[in-house]
Amino acid sequence: MTFLDASLALAALVLAAVLVVAVVARRRTRANLGAPVVARRVTRSVVPIVAVAVAMVAVLLARAEPLPLVVVLLAAALYFAAPSPDARVLGRDGIQRGWRSVRFEDLVEWRLTGDDLRVLLDGEWEAVPAPAADHAQLRQVLEQRAPGRESRFAH
Repeated sequence: MTFLDASLALAALVLAAVLVVAVVARRRTRANLGAPVVARRVTRSVVPIVAVAVAMVAVLLARAEPLPLVVVLLAAALYFAAPSPDARVLGRDGIQRGWRSVRFEDLVEWRLTGDDLRVLLDGEWEAVPAPAADHAQLRQVLEQRAPGRESRFAH
């Protein structure tokens, strides 16, 4: 086994492991969010993955081995399965910020301001979209599911 073969095999194993994590995160997010109400997602370009795929297919054709193609397919699957780090979603039952999703019941602290619901995640305030027109209804839901956790700086 050459160094390139070992590197490709290692890359395939790492990509497969991270793909499993991404699929589990996606399922957990679906369960935590419920139906999405408002989303701010950054559309990712397919150009990087296409460029890598073309390069890897060229390597595959030159070497006539399947391992480079496996690496490309796993990378493409991961690229599309993984949540965008910039995704911000308000759901019926919780919020999503990047890879992290939290049910309303599990929020440490929250506040409604402008067109956002701000939540305290890991010691930092994160914003997810929540139109001001929906604040009254959302406040009722949050007060019911996360009682006493509205930030004293909310108003």
